[in-house]
Amino acid sequence: MSKAEIDAHLAKFDDGAVRFASMDDVKKYGTLGPDNGFVMPKSEFDKLIKESSGNLRVVEQKLGLESGYLGNSSTGVFYIQKQDLKNLKIPSGNEPGANQFWLPGGKTSGGISEAVMDFSHKPNAQLIDLNKYNGGK
Repeated sequence: MSKAEIDAHLAKFDDGAVRFASMDDVKKYGTLGPDNGFVMPKSEFDKLIKESSGNLRVVEQKLGLESGYLGNSSTGVFYIQKQDLKNLKIPSGNEPGANQFWLPGGKTSGGISEAVMDFSHKPNAQLIDLNKYNGGK
């Protein structure tokens, strides 16, 4: 990707990012994940939740995850504001969360924009209640 393409891609995160994380791991380790953890733009999360009616199986498919990966009650969804996004970059495919569905170019196999960021600084994050979420409105 050219610098202009990378800049345009990362600009999609100007409204912040969303991360899915295991609530058990968040409680155990006190962080949303490792450095180079995957995130998606908040605007695309809003659209995905609206289109999928919050069905995590549909979300998994769009994110390029195996069915059941997100679980149900054990999955937390977190909103991270732009100022808390540290070292946001295009994924290389070498990250711990990259799987057999990973594709180069900053999009999941389901067409959702993605990036990776560092979580070791424990960014401020807001837990999103999917049962009450109305697509960011």
